[in-house]
Amino acid sequence: MEKTDYAYAVTAVRVRETRLLTSADLERLTEASSAGAVTEFLRTRGWQIPAGPLNIASVLRNELIETWDFLREIAPDISILDALILRKDYHNLKAAIKSSLAGIDIGTYFLSPGTVSQDLIRDAEKERDFSALPAPMHAVGEEAYDVLVRTGDGQLADIIIDRAALNDILAAAKRSGNPLLIRLQELFCTAADIKTAFRAARMHKNAEFLERAVSMVGKPDREKLIESAAAGEAALLTWLRQTEYAEGTALLATSPAAFEKWCDDKAVAMTEDVKYMFFGPEPLIAYYLAKEAEIKNLRILLTALENDLPFDHIRERMRRLYV
Repeated sequence: MEKTDYAYAVTAVRVRETRLLTSADLERLTEASSAGAVTEFLRTRGWQIPAGPLNIASVLRNELIETWDFLREIAPDISILDALILRKDYHNLKAAIKSSLAGIDIGTYFLSPGTVSQDLIRDAEKERDFSALPAPMHAVGEEAYDVLVRTGDGQLADIIIDRAALNDILAAAKRSGNPLLIRLQELFCTAADIKTAFRAARMHKNAEFLERAVSMVGKPDREKLIESAAAGEAALLTWLRQTEYAEGTALLATSPAAFEKWCDDKAVAMTEDVKYMFFGPEPLIAYYLAKEAEIKNLRILLTALENDLPFDHIRERMRRLYV
């Protein structure tokens, strides 16, 4: 597809970008007296805030769904962006299997938007037949379900699904052929592998466990990651200091949440040059990431307001913004 085919889509995105929250907006919102005051401000920015009792989680979820629906409407080929939301499909697969076996409503923990219909995932779990799911999800679903039924090992089921998700996400990014999307998903998948390796090192897991848990992303060097994590937390952190993730992983030992923020900020920084692009899918990719960062910041802010946390607690967790 020619980059010029995105001319209309990019124009539509540029108009939407004017409604994104700025750093000044967030600073102002940290001084809000209540969640209601925040949502009233969001209404002035075009957010759809339903009447009646305020359900913050629903408001944030619906805004992200509306963002994806907007992109799906304007994009010449929305499948190019699938890598951005594939992780939610695998989360939903995991939620369906584990919730059903635990006797919980399988839709309770579903995330949106996704590329696979939630009804399809529900039906697959209900019928114990995952063949209708797209490859490789159907094989992953069968394997994870079998493990849970036979062994009750929830951790192993998580590992099976999480590793498959990372492999599929990067494969989808590479199929898109878009360099920005590939770099972004390499960052996301690598960060997930590093967090897995770090948790495994803290729990003194061996190399056999890590071989199964770490994806095939391979960056940074997969074998070195496994070898150092199997040798313990200190060995892992020492090796990571020699990689391009040194700055972020230095935060792991004291605050895994800070490492996640570093990764999110790095992803947004990767999109800075996109502001000057007028063709191609890159502005659509950047806009979706910008909305995700915006929604994360609002979730942090609203949670802090509900729990009467100090403003410094809010500011240190805020993600970098695109605008």
